[in-house]
Amino acid sequence: MKKSLFSAVALTVLFVACKDDNDTITPQMQIKATKLFLNSVSEYDSTGVTYNAANNVATFSSFAQKESYAFYSELVYGNGKLAKLLVSEDAPTALEDKQDYEYNAAGDLSKVMIYGADKLIDAYDSIVYDNNGRYAAMYSFGVSQEPGTEGRPFENYGKTLYDWDSKGNLIKEIYISIIDGQETDSITTVYTYDDKVNFIAIQPELYLIHPREVAIGLSVNNILTLRTEYSNYSEAETNVYTYDGDGYPVTRENTSQSIQDGEVVYTRVENTSIRYVK
Repeated sequence: MKKSLFSAVALTVLFVACKDDNDTITPQMQIKATKLFLNSVSEYDSTGVTYNAANNVATFSSFAQKESYAFYSELVYGNGKLAKLLVSEDAPTALEDKQDYEYNAAGDLSKVMIYGADKLIDAYDSIVYDNNGRYAAMYSFGVSQEPGTEGRPFENYGKTLYDWDSKGNLIKEIYISIIDGQETDSITTVYTYDDKVNFIAIQPELYLIHPREVAIGLSVNNILTLRTEYSNYSEAETNVYTYDGDGYPVTRENTSQSIQDGEVVYTRVENTSIRYVK
């Protein structure tokens, strides 16, 4: 898989009651996990977490062996919610604030602020919810590059629209680029799922480390296939899982392909083992 499970660049892994589309679905972030993610290992990378006394993620680290890449992070909580993510690619003793989080009156994530190399906020995502409490859209902003601008103005450079099924799985995601206030190119990703437990969705702090990974982090179940289409280029992924007795995935075989003009130009297979603690 081009993006490996809980990679440092993008999170990539990965109770269901069937409801009518008009029924209110309990967000997975409000469901308490019965077991907790401990670590994952593949032939490409490994990831591990530690927990605090409240069983919330305290630290998250990831290592890509073949690329000699490391990602260290510490999660800072306030009022029972994740407030800051401290990150370093050098050492666990060199952490800096990289993401701050804001929540709306209902306690749901409303804004993620991202710090640049100058230690100032240079981008943020703003989230809009539908009537079922699921993401309807995410609006992405960056510091304006227009000459002559004063202060630190932000401009909307993209939006992502989300389409959910009645089980609470994200089945379609459309990213739309915005240039000078005008919508331009779009990228569409379509997903299918199994009917087992997505442990990330019931451990909200895992999702919040990479909050743009909505399908992986908020869908009730685990992704079986995804296909991303852009112009004459596409990416396709297929996942095959084995599960424990509680329906949690314990292994995953991921096959990812890059397709140009209808021809496969790249294929990679990754095998991941996943462990939990109770």
